[in-house]
Parts: sequence; structure tokens; C-alpha cells
Amino acid sequence: KIEKNPALIVRVVDGDTVKIESGESVRLIGIDSTERGEECFEEAKQKLAGLIESKIVYLEKDVEDKDKYGRLLRYIYLGNYFINLEMVKTGFAYAYEYPPSVRHSKEIAKAEEIAINENAGCLWPAG
Repeated sequence: KIEKNPALIVRVVDGDTVKIESGESVRLIGIDSTERGEECFEEAKQKLAGLIESKIVYLEKDVEDKDKYGRLLRYIYLGNYFINLEMVKTGFAYAYEYPPSVRHSKEIAKAEEIAINENAGCLWPAG
């Protein structure tokens, strides 16, 4: 059984990083969003904030606990809603593998294909 721990999201840093009530930073595994100053940064940050800011979510660990910056590496769920997947599927983040933490990699890569085909979000505009 995969353990999921509750946490309150107090601040969204960008499209793939959040702060939780304990003061720790959490990096969403399996996705990557653009950096500050780049196209789609604000949109991705707003999208993630709209989904989970000030809400109690569930954090799921994969193989690695933390990245080199000391951020917790987690999949985030709001109820049964898989937030990492949602960010990619709606075109606000890229699928990005973080071996050895690849439990949901295939599912997230598939979501990116769908986003590209549907010209979703700010990453895959039509034209």
C-alpha cells in the first residue's frame, strides 16, 4: 500500500513547487514547469495555486525523499485528483522523468501527448 500524508499548501512558488505548513518545500515529481521570467511561468503558477493553494492535499512519496535542494519530492493529490498529472494534461507543465522516482512516468507522458494534440494550456498553443 502506498502511503499518502496530508499537508496544507500555504504557498505556491511556481508551477512545480509549493510550500507546506511545516515550512518545507515540495517539488512535484514527474513534471517540470517554466522558470520565472519565461513564457507560461505566471500561468502555470496561477493554475497550480487555483488547484491547491490553502487546501489540504495528500503527498505521496516515490523512491527518493528529497532533491539536491532539500525539497520533498512528492506526487500531490486533492481527493482523487492527481495534481501532477493535471498540470501536464492541461498544458501548464511538461512531463519530466526523475529516476528512480518513476512510478507515474508513463501516465504523465501520456497526458503530455494528449495536451500537445489538444493544443492545451500555455505550453501548447495552437498555431
